[in-house]
Amino acid sequence: MRSLKITGVGILLLIISFKSFSQNEKINIGFGYNVGTHIKTDGIDFVIDRYNNTRPDLIKQMNKPKYFHGFNYSIELIREKFLIDCEWVGRKSSLYSEIENPIIGITTRDIKFKVNSIHLGIGYKIGRDKKQKGFYAGSDLVFATSKQLTSVQKSFWIIGVTQEGSAKIKSDINIGISPFIYFVGKHFSNKLYLQLLFLDQSYQNLNRTINPNSWALDNPSSSKGKIHSIGISTRFLLFKVKD
Repeated sequence: MRSLKITGVGILLLIISFKSFSQNEKINIGFGYNVGTHIKTDGIDFVIDRYNNTRPDLIKQMNKPKYFHGFNYSIELIREKFLIDCEWVGRKSSLYSEIENPIIGITTRDIKFKVNSIHLGIGYKIGRDKKQKGFYAGSDLVFATSKQLTSVQKSFWIIGVTQEGSAKIKSDINIGISPFIYFVGKHFSNKLYLQLLFLDQSYQNLNRTINPNSWALDNPSSSKGKIHSIGISTRFLLFKVKD
């Protein structure tokens, strides 16, 4: 309990000190939520198609990771003509399928598809006014990771629900760019972005996990592909942005 109080006091003092510093240097902290859609997911789409096409007893086919959501945190230097931002962006898509066996029950396969990234970038003010509030256009350098978490849940007619077959697929590291349009308000900001990752992601381990009877016959290049995304982040800014 004592250590918890000390930690709380330390965080409070840090916020007060940061606020005092930010008033002079125009630095802000933001936290909020991020939603969007993946516009290119070639490799994992192949793996999911293989899963669906080799299971005629599916009562609900596995969906593809089209939409995502997740939390978003940032530290920003906002000036009248430009801004510099550093942010963490979380993206998670939930996928699942169902197979029904008239004797055993229903088997559900779940996949959590995550593409999290750190962004470092700069944006320039749109317009000639000298206010910090307004629209900025720029681009981020992106460092991203992609991973999949999968599990199998069986709902037996007699004994109930059991969990088995959980697996965490190894993460891939990627880099890319993210052009954006950024609106800064008094206490809120909105960032519309396009994220383009340069390197192919490999989903061969996922293919081996969810398609154990067919993965060895697939061309490894078929389970590789790039990830491109469009999203919008809405954040609350801890310190008031001056006019």
